[in-house]
Amino acid sequence: MKIKFMAGEMARLHGISKQTLLYYDRIGLLKPREKNETTSYRYYTLDQFEALDVILCLKNLGMKLKEIKCYLDKTSVGDRVDQLKGQEAIIQKRIEQLNRTDQRLKAIIAALDTNITITPFETGIKQLNRRYIISEPVLPPFEWYDLEIAIKKIIKRSLEHPDTEMGDFMIFVESRANGEEIFKKVALETSMASTEFIEAGEYAYIYHKGPYETLNQSRSQLYDHAEKSGCKVTGTTIEKGLLGSFAVASDKDYLIELQVPVKRRQP
Repeated sequence: MKIKFMAGEMARLHGISKQTLLYYDRIGLLKPREKNETTSYRYYTLDQFEALDVILCLKNLGMKLKEIKCYLDKTSVGDRVDQLKGQEAIIQKRIEQLNRTDQRLKAIIAALDTNITITPFETGIKQLNRRYIISEPVLPPFEWYDLEIAIKKIIKRSLEHPDTEMGDFMIFVESRANGEEIFKKVALETSMASTEFIEAGEYAYIYHKGPYETLNQSRSQLYDHAEKSGCKVTGTTIEKGLLGSFAVASDKDYLIELQVPVKRRQP
């Protein structure tokens, strides 16, 4: 006489819920040896322990239930090995993706740890090395909506470039003759050399704290500082987000570095 186990006991012995075991029955993955049509009690036998162990092992290896059923339907060892090789390739791809995600997360944490130590509204002149970037143009009429579209595009591209520094978006802003400022492009730095870069040189900077709407005040302060330092502004203003909605709860705590390339005036 075979030893029988009811569904609840079978599930308990294997560390799963009874509902899981009933679901396996429903999808044809593991059916009980007997079922009492009157009471609906299900009975499993000792020889089914091994089958359930295999199912749970394959599940722990990351296989989906449909894939497990396909595996169990295979009668050839070679066919089963081929499916296991395919699963191993899937896992390796996930590991690579997790490693890239981990690298980005560490970079974000390191950047935020550094940025929270910055003194708001500090101004100065500093030497910066060449910075390689990927960028997206902001299309006419160069307004906030167009900027957001460019940001969405650069985020999508950055997913294909694991060497980009996510988070610190750089917005290139140009001034028109009437004093109006327009968004020209958005960029992210990359650790890989590329055909697009920001030239090395001296840059006047200010760390603006507050909402975007108040950037004009800091921009004017930046230009005044460059002039008082005996420098001439030679290029486009770069707005680099340091602490945005990703890091802070209110726009009054936004931290944005304004940079502008400068040249020392001849004495």
